[in-house]
Amino acid sequence: MKTRTYDCIASIVVYDTEENILNKAILSFLNTKLKVKIYIINTGTSKYNFPEDERIEYIHTKGENLGYAKGNNLALEISEESKYFLILNPDLFIIDDALEKLIQFMDKNPIVGITIPKVLNEDGSIQYLNKRHPAIFPLFIRRFIPKKIQNNFQNVLDIYEMKDFNYEENFEVPFISGAFMLTRKEYLLKVGGFDSRYFMYFEDADLSRKFQTAGFKTMYNSKASVIHIWKRGAHKSKKLTFIFMISMYKYFRKWGIKFSCD
Repeated sequence: MKTRTYDCIASIVVYDTEENILNKAILSFLNTKLKVKIYIINTGTSKYNFPEDERIEYIHTKGENLGYAKGNNLALEISEESKYFLILNPDLFIIDDALEKLIQFMDKNPIVGITIPKVLNEDGSIQYLNKRHPAIFPLFIRRFIPKKIQNNFQNVLDIYEMKDFNYEENFEVPFISGAFMLTRKEYLLKVGGFDSRYFMYFEDADLSRKFQTAGFKTMYNSKASVIHIWKRGAHKSKKLTFIFMISMYKYFRKWGIKFSCD
C-alpha cells in the first residue's frame, strides 16, 4: 500500500548497464538523511547484485525493453507517496549534498517543476546539457556534420547549448536533460509523466515542454553538482540513429518544426 510519504523517490531505467557503475549511482542517491527510495527498472537481460538496502526496489521486465519513457512511467505509477520524483541516469553520481540543495531550492520556489544541477565530467569540467528547444539546424550539425567542420558552426551549437548563459548562476532552461530531472511529483502526475510514444530520445525535451505549457518553470541550479559519465550512443550506432530520427519526427510533429534557436 502507498502509505509512507518520502521526501524523494528516484527512478533509474537500465539496459545492460555495468553493475559497478549502476551501484555507484544508486549509493550516491541513497547517501542522504532524507527519506528516499529508489526504483531500478531493468529492461535488459543483465542480472545485478545490489547493496542490501530496503530503500532499493528492483523490477525486471524480463527482457521486454520498455524504453526510457515507459520505464520511468512504470516507476512513477507504482511508487509510494513522495514530494519529489527524480529521474536519474544509471551513469550519473550525486556528490556532496546536491540533492538536499536542489530540494531546498524547489521548496523555496513552488513555481519550479523541474530542476537540474550543474553536471560535470569526471575531470570537473562542465557538461553543457542545458539546451534551448530542439531545432533542425543545430540537431543536423551535431548529428551529421564531421567534427572538423562543426567548428564552422560553433556559434549555432553554442546558442543551442546555452553557452551564452553564465553557468555559475541559476537560469531557466527550455530543454532539461533526462540525465537528471528532479521533478515535483504532484506536477509530474498532473502533466501525465513522460509521453510513452517516445522509445528513447526527445522524451525529456517533450516533458520539459509539457511542464512549461502547464505553467511551471524548468530551471538550472548552479549551487549543486553531479558527475556524469557521458557516452553519446546515437552518434555511434546506426540503430540508435534511426531511433533518434523517429523520436525527432514525433517531437516536431507534436510541437511544431523549428529550424533555428530563438
